[in-house]
Amino acid sequence: MNTQTSTVIQVCLPADLAKYIERLAQERNVSVDALMADMLVKLVRWEEEYKAAKEDYFSILAQDIFAGNNSQPLESRDELHER
Repeated sequence: MNTQTSTVIQVCLPADLAKYIERLAQERNVSVDALMADMLVKLVRWEEEYKAAKEDYFSILAQDIFAGNNSQPLESRDELHER
């Protein structure tokens, strides 16, 4: 993510949330812009990591590794309950 250039984005927030964010930024000795930018960068990174983990999971699942039975299809719910 390129943090060298900036784009202005206007956000409309409820008054109580805006006051909380302003206080939080003041406590951390940063601007509201810097606080919000940092939070959004973290959100984007989390989303990217989540999507990658989800893709990895479904890739492994598709390979039938969880079956543990040499790629034999998993037993159906009814077959499992017959036991």
